[in-house]
Amino acid sequence: LAKKCLGGAEEMVYEESREFEGRVIAGGKHPLPEFVCADELRHKFWRSHVNDGSVSELMSRKGLEAEYASLKAEVKVAKRSGRLADVEGVVSRRKERFGRAGVKVAVCERRSGSGVFQWIEYADAAFPYVSQYDVSNLDASLPLRREKLKFARGVKVVALDQSSSEIPSAGVAYFADLAQALSAAESKDEQPRWNPAVLGPIVASRRSRFRAQGIDVHLSYKTQARDGPLVWLELVDLTLQPNYVPQRGFGVGARSESSDSFDSVFSTKTGRAPLVRCVVS
Repeated sequence: LAKKCLGGAEEMVYEESREFEGRVIAGGKHPLPEFVCADELRHKFWRSHVNDGSVSELMSRKGLEAEYASLKAEVKVAKRSGRLADVEGVVSRRKERFGRAGVKVAVCERRSGSGVFQWIEYADAAFPYVSQYDVSNLDASLPLRREKLKFARGVKVVALDQSSSEIPSAGVAYFADLAQALSAAESKDEQPRWNPAVLGPIVASRRSRFRAQGIDVHLSYKTQARDGPLVWLELVDLTLQPNYVPQRGFGVGARSESSDSFDSVFSTKTGRAPLVRCVVS
């Protein structure tokens, strides 16, 4: 699938899949609200998400049938270059016209071990919504073994170093207390460090404090084959990302795809029992 996407390149790092109820995109990795629909991009064809008629219904309701048909024709030509930037250019020139009719449009991309997924989102502007995979909205990044994991603007990423029990300051109220609690719970004698099964309940118990000041906090992880697991915290400015869903949040409907799952990393390398899932986001 990755090879069929614009500018796609295979990524060999392992990632656990996550299952969501309702409408999803990006190979089942990202949930869409009911007021958002999408067209998935491929080199040789264009597919309205799950062919459920939602794109056509939205365009008809907003009086955008002709504008949408014109956009679709332009995008089909632009994507022949294999560069997502060319598609973004087409969409950017038409955003204002869609916006005047009450539709927000965004070109999106999500890269993972499952492939490179690209799509165009159409959101009913009557609802507060920010597309977190909008390529024009990406800001922070986290280095992985083979590439950088990108995050939306308004998301601060704090990586938990496997070689240290110290957590860098995030400059956010209450974060020092959270960092102290996580460091105290972390076992310095076992590798790899930072077991989410231990840290998850600590983060979950403090989320309400952060949300009261307009910030959400998520615990996330990704296995990196021979490099072991990468664990990090995401601090989300809710004014910029009101509907943010962590890309690899621990406990969000996760299930194991292979023997190289995060469960097996901790159970085989530390002698611990497999992780107990806890919902923290």
